[in-house]
Amino acid sequence: MPESIAPPVLLVAQRDGTEVSAETAFAAGALKLHGRAVVPLAIDFASTEDTLPEAVRTHGASDVVIVSTLEGRETDFVLSEAARRAVPGRVVVVGDALARVPLPPGGFGLGIDIVAEITPAGFAMFGDGVARGGPERGSSDFGAFGGAACFRRAMSVSLLGDAHELPIYASRPSRRTLSPVAALARFEAPLEVEAVLLPSASMTGLRDFADDIRSVAFHDRDLPERAWPLVEACGARELPVTVRLHPERATPGALATLRDLGVRRVAFDCDAIDGHPLPGATANADSVADACRRTEESGIAAAVVFVVGLPGEDPGKTDARLALLRAAPVRRVRVVPFEPTGGTDAWRTCVAAGVWPPDGDLWIREVHRPLRQSQVDLEAYTRMESAALEWLAETDVRGRSVRL
Repeated sequence: MPESIAPPVLLVAQRDGTEVSAETAFAAGALKLHGRAVVPLAIDFASTEDTLPEAVRTHGASDVVIVSTLEGRETDFVLSEAARRAVPGRVVVVGDALARVPLPPGGFGLGIDIVAEITPAGFAMFGDGVARGGPERGSSDFGAFGGAACFRRAMSVSLLGDAHELPIYASRPSRRTLSPVAALARFEAPLEVEAVLLPSASMTGLRDFADDIRSVAFHDRDLPERAWPLVEACGARELPVTVRLHPERATPGALATLRDLGVRRVAFDCDAIDGHPLPGATANADSVADACRRTEESGIAAAVVFVVGLPGEDPGKTDARLALLRAAPVRRVRVVPFEPTGGTDAWRTCVAAGVWPPDGDLWIREVHRPLRQSQVDLEAYTRMESAALEWLAETDVRGRSVRL
């Protein structure tokens, strides 16, 4: 890797859910591969117009990279113009959403470069022009975001909100298999075609931060079997491992193998309800509950990422889903409000059904706006989310004395 002698690159991302998204981490990794130091800047609703140019002046940045999502695109237009006025070098807007959803007429202004795929080749403009390998050589880099300090903040990078946990990516998914839930899609960094990362790229974080972490979690939405040797490598270091699986793959044989490799927890996405198919969804509450039982019987803890406010859902359906899951041995819960991931089949389905976009300004990310469904007003949605959060709290209290 070339030694960094150029001024730093300001890496800008809108704070939304986790502090560092997968795409932001892979963008930092690509810049590092080209020898560029990275200064992160998280933007939120409280940021002022002076935030970006002040960061440029403070850190002496010569270039700006903006990690863009469809959900924050309006703000990205403003940020890119502010960056163009603030730096002498390049202003680049990056992110898979740029390929999934066409820009409106006019798009970004003059002098703004667009990179849809976050790969070493896509960032060659920031180094000596050499691509430095394909997407399988790109690694995530959390060192730019504080490294050990980043992992101490529970909701900074963790899927389930665990402190001192290192995220690991074994692959980069195709955008056609991206999670339909916007909050969960932030744990993926999709490409046009799926790429399996080289072991050296996947395990970079473990090499750099082994002394600063207590556990690892594979963020791949459905961890492929070809990545299981990486799981074994983590288990050999006596680090508790969390993986995500589709419930159908949680068979007794597979779970026994994963347990022997060092897996201590399996997380399942519960993002579907009966009678209302959502393109790209993983599983309903019934199949997730069954998978949790098989997981517990294998000697592994089960966790659930519960998505609330799905198309067709009402308070009665939420209560029914929660009743199924309460009867299952679930050790950890995260509750995620539903918002369709931009440019996916789920997003197009919601738009066609007239339930999306929501009323109000989508770019105000601190306020969640549920789908526009006739059976669910804001009061009803609040009851649904509150019921899910009560289950989360119950599970958390029961599990406080349990260690992985």
